[in-house]
Amino acid sequence: MKLLITGSDGFIGTELKNFLKKNGHRVTGTVFFKKPEKDEIHIDITDREDINKLPDSRFDAVIHTIGEVDQAASYRKMYKINIDGTRIITEAAKKNGWPHLIHISSVAVYGFKTMGENRTEDLTKRSGNPFAISYMRTKAKAEKIVEVSGLDYTILRLPAIVGPNDNSLSPVVIPALVDGSFFLCGKKDKKSLLILTFSRFGAHYPDKKLHDRVPHSHPHSRKERVREVVESYLDSLDTHARNVFT
Repeated sequence: MKLLITGSDGFIGTELKNFLKKNGHRVTGTVFFKKPEKDEIHIDITDREDINKLPDSRFDAVIHTIGEVDQAASYRKMYKINIDGTRIITEAAKKNGWPHLIHISSVAVYGFKTMGENRTEDLTKRSGNPFAISYMRTKAKAEKIVEVSGLDYTILRLPAIVGPNDNSLSPVVIPALVDGSFFLCGKKDKKSLLILTFSRFGAHYPDKKLHDRVPHSHPHSRKERVREVVESYLDSLDTHARNVFT
């Protein structure tokens, strides 16, 4: 297939581009944060004039991965990238006759209903909370733009993703796991945390009260279990990323 990936310099876009090319697809990517490589074009997704740089080519599908995920970003910035950017790429797809749009969205569109539960789109509506964080609101609005675009579309609502070359979650998650400060919830002496990992040691309970309430124990210490998880994760990173975390 002939594919266009927006944001091929991002975490997800990079992985998609490499995977699809290895599997024989012809891929063109758009980049913003780096110098374009072969089969890449530098484009500002919020600039309609910039979209004209895209090749006059009939793509079989467009995979739209661009999104502002930085929670410190202003609502205005998120609106421009997540909402206006989505609108601009759908307009370009219609204008150029690209038949299918694959939109990378997020489980954040459900709002805080996603916390700790398995949600399905037929049972859970998008959050309409006007006080939700900017990322939730803008991703939900972006989905609506895709749905009324007139294009054939697929919307993929991804959870948070951690992996090699992730520069968003890993710098927060790994140090917190190591020093034991990982996102406790609750108040005062009622704080608790349950972390489920891919560790061969299974689940672990950094909070003593939670550990006492749950009839489950390990022959290995928490320090051993966290170290095994972190070392396994670091093994999957490239040398530069490993040096950053260690």
